[in-house]
Amino acid sequence: LRIQSNQFNVDPPLQNTLLSSGDIPCFPHASTPFDSLPFLPPSLSYKTRAPLLLHSLLQNPNQSRAPLFLDQLLLPWFFCFHRAISSAAMSEVAPVVDAEYMAEIERARRDLRALIASKNCAPIMLRLAFVLGLFGSFHVLHVWSSLLTFYCQTSNGDRSRRWHDAGTYDAKTKTGGPNGSIRFPQEYSHGANAGIKIAIDLLEPIKQKHPKITYADLYQLAGVVSVEVTGGPTIDFVPGRKDSSVCTEEGRLPDGKQGASHLRDVFYRMGLSDKDIVALSGGHTLGRARPERSGFDGAWTKDPLKFDNSYFVELLKGDTEGLLKLPTDKALVEDPEFCPYVEKYAKDEEAFFRDYAESHKKLSELGFTPPRSAFSCKSGKKPKSLLVQAAAGVAVAAVVVTWAYLCESTKKIG
Repeated sequence: LRIQSNQFNVDPPLQNTLLSSGDIPCFPHASTPFDSLPFLPPSLSYKTRAPLLLHSLLQNPNQSRAPLFLDQLLLPWFFCFHRAISSAAMSEVAPVVDAEYMAEIERARRDLRALIASKNCAPIMLRLAFVLGLFGSFHVLHVWSSLLTFYCQTSNGDRSRRWHDAGTYDAKTKTGGPNGSIRFPQEYSHGANAGIKIAIDLLEPIKQKHPKITYADLYQLAGVVSVEVTGGPTIDFVPGRKDSSVCTEEGRLPDGKQGASHLRDVFYRMGLSDKDIVALSGGHTLGRARPERSGFDGAWTKDPLKFDNSYFVELLKGDTEGLLKLPTDKALVEDPEFCPYVEKYAKDEEAFFRDYAESHKKLSELGFTPPRSAFSCKSGKKPKSLLVQAAAGVAVAAVVVTWAYLCESTKKIG
């Protein structure tokens, strides 16, 4: 939108957008005298409304504009301020990672170990952690394997979705990732997340016991503990993730029926590499697929509750009776870039553990910038910037309204 002389000019593309959105009911010409508009609809964004009203005041100082400014310019800033306050009041703010928070994390870790050991629910906990990362920040991996779209699990279940919280991340749009949004029905009801509600419900008592910890941190911590409890590597965990109430759209998780190019499309979108793809796929060593949830049936390894390198050993054996191999699994052996990693991990479990721990940590931190120290993360940047912006806007609008009022008073005195 451009202000010109006593008129405002709307470029045709913007004009069409405004017309289609209903912001302005009628634009007979691309360039229209300001006063020909009977009013500025409340639906018109303040970013568009503000320059029009300011222009009107500057070009028509003798006209009374104070009521118009109060209604059309000042109030939107108050709404913006209210929105910022509401957002900050919700749990969409990064937690204060201090000594108390770290102590709470350790207490929750102990409770998670006990829960996972008693319920044999490591596979679904791992799946929950990964699924959260793919969708993300405002708009959802198989637990490190690329097949999550079709897998589900029960307490012993499908591991195909373990990375569902983290697997929703998009590096280009900076959306999705491990933000805890999978706890809402709009997200856990996605087809690729079938059965994930089991893990959410199992973790809720721990969340209630440790309310200071965010859902995002709790879900990722559950994934880390699941790997450790079942014999896997120790994974570095850095807390400080903020929760989000904005659910992501469906369709960001891998499809187990497809091949190598699909895996790369999904994982590259998150900013991950070929090594990450293969290493995270090793998470299939835990859990099994269930037909009522994924359409597939069976486990990838002979001991689906033990984290080791047997997934890669079985891959190199080819088809094995009683064990599951999906197209995405076979792609790891058939693809010339993936296969060297499969062979390496089948021969060297320590190398697999080392790379897996690195890739798991990377996935769990997609879209999340860990605090520089355990005591430095006090709040999220966005809520703070919103408050500052809103406060500044209210101040500017107040000055403009006062100016308009003084102009009107001067006119009457004159």
